[in-house]
Amino acid sequence: MRNTVENFVNVNSTSENISNHNWKSPHITIEAKKAVPASLLLKVNLKDIAKYMAQEWIMIILTWLVLWFAPIWLYPLGALVISGRFIALGALLHDACHVKRVDSVYSSLVDWLGGYPIGLSIESMRYHHLRHHRYACSHDDPYLKTGVESSRILRVFSYLRGILVIIAWCIRPYFGLIARIYPELKNQYAKVFFGDKTSDNLRDSNEIDLCMAKDIGQIIYQSLLIVLCVVFTHWMILYYIIPLVVASILNSYRVVEEHTHEVTNDHSPINIVQYTNDQPAGLLLRFFIFPRNIGYHKMHHLHPAVRFEMLPKLQHWYMNYKGPTQ
Repeated sequence: MRNTVENFVNVNSTSENISNHNWKSPHITIEAKKAVPASLLLKVNLKDIAKYMAQEWIMIILTWLVLWFAPIWLYPLGALVISGRFIALGALLHDACHVKRVDSVYSSLVDWLGGYPIGLSIESMRYHHLRHHRYACSHDDPYLKTGVESSRILRVFSYLRGILVIIAWCIRPYFGLIARIYPELKNQYAKVFFGDKTSDNLRDSNEIDLCMAKDIGQIIYQSLLIVLCVVFTHWMILYYIIPLVVASILNSYRVVEEHTHEVTNDHSPINIVQYTNDQPAGLLLRFFIFPRNIGYHKMHHLHPAVRFEMLPKLQHWYMNYKGPTQ
């Protein structure tokens, strides 16, 4: 089990490439959170997220164009670039689910630009990701992977689980259509596709209804993909499906590595940060696997609604915080 609050918290610094930097526990107390300058707590908004998603699609399209004319030996690199952009779309969607629920043109843009292309929507991301924050490192945490701390084989299988995840997300909207007819299936909808581990009866859940309503858009999107796969089978497999599967595997790797998978009943910010792991800071890794500052996971758990651009500065502030007497 992790050390108590009085001990040092080991942090893998992503902002300064410091692999073993210790923060004393006072640096992450409620008092420290209250002392954070407002300029570092700028919140995310859907308009900017839609803009960033459009930027990712520009990179995807440019990569497609390059691969169209490039020699075949460049394909692995190009496919990895596309995979990284799919991961970036997921990272941006992850930020979007922390925005207050609003039905607007920007929420629709976020779904179409970043959600549906990877098998999700803001509502479906919100359903399982906010439960992760609510129940972090508890038995009800949908991201908890029991056994991966003691079994390397199980840990590797948890990475490869990404193949099943992307398949499940593509199947989910059709299961949701059936659940609309047979509401008792809403429980299976949430538990199978979103990892809901609670014992709640979700037959009358408004959250599930919102997820299933957004599934209609995903069915439309996937129908268009199916048409493209029939007409341009070889191209779609190489430049969309394979990169998407690779992105899902890499994303599963990230989710596993973001936490120490041990159960705790203390969900204070101090304790949860002890169970939370930052990701590598190298430029290439950040571009291909940990884009849009998704690797600053400690800061995200302390301030979930803060814009991803602010996370490196926020981490630097915590690392240099001297306490209320500074």
